[in-house]
Amino acid sequence: MSDDFDCPKPRLHAFPGGKAASRPPISTDPTLCRLYDEILKRGTAFGQVTSQCELGVQSCYVPQRISSVVFRNPAALLVLAGRKEVQIGDQVHTASAGEILIVPSDTETWLEKTPDPRTGYYQGLGIRFDIDILEQFQSTYGQYLDTWDLSQKWSLQTPENLITWLTDWLRWSREYPTARQIQRHRLVEFLLLLAQAGMAGNILMARNPSWKQRVAHLVRLDPAQEWRIADVSRRLGTSESSLRRKLSMEEASFRDILEEARLMAGLNMLQETRLSIGRIAGAVGYQSQSRFTERFKIRFNVTPTELRRGAPAEDEPTATTG
Repeated sequence: MSDDFDCPKPRLHAFPGGKAASRPPISTDPTLCRLYDEILKRGTAFGQVTSQCELGVQSCYVPQRISSVVFRNPAALLVLAGRKEVQIGDQVHTASAGEILIVPSDTETWLEKTPDPRTGYYQGLGIRFDIDILEQFQSTYGQYLDTWDLSQKWSLQTPENLITWLTDWLRWSREYPTARQIQRHRLVEFLLLLAQAGMAGNILMARNPSWKQRVAHLVRLDPAQEWRIADVSRRLGTSESSLRRKLSMEEASFRDILEEARLMAGLNMLQETRLSIGRIAGAVGYQSQSRFTERFKIRFNVTPTELRRGAPAEDEPTATTG
């Protein structure tokens, strides 16, 4: 494609305290513009892809700062507009438009999203690699691990071919809807591209999933279910006492992991769908919206309503991931 691609602009949006105004193009980079254009073309149908694979789009018009965000699964966070920052202890890692953050599994962070001052808009695309994807990758490509650069890298410029690959993936899945297994296989392919580019160290550094990761993975499959440790231990092929001991060795408890997984699912749904807060509360296992709001505020230092302020309008693209 030629580099004179006409980059789309963010939709009309009312600035806080002001009138709706047209924004400048989201980027001057034609490769990023094509990816954003494909996201716009999907519109509200974006969720059809993300229900089949670990892909999410997040957008905002005001700065957002969220505490205690836990990545039980490793993730690649591509920034299309604005800036994203993750803080782990005293370390801060930042990515601007065209850059990608690679977050390892079992990482708890402060997360901040800042809109581009030129457009007043932030947008990021997240790709999460769950246990099944990692095991499939290890089974297929494990023999090559020693041939790749797997050193830790947190923030990198995204190669143009990776952005183009993502754009082609989204366009292909929009034009030719296909089975969930094929969609998820594309995640393995994307992880291979990251590994070959020397960008997958943070993703592949943990060869075996932690017990916290395994429990959270199960809960995340159906956060509304009334999970009991006896049921989870049976699904994981271990005894209840053994699971408690293994979690204790990882300085965790079943109750804490259960609530964490539910609240993280709620956080993703708040940022990546337009479902009401009440529906989200029920979908992640809370009997009342007020109880969900209370626990959400304690964990993330922001209420669901506050987080929704400055989010895109109803007709802008959002989709369900960190």
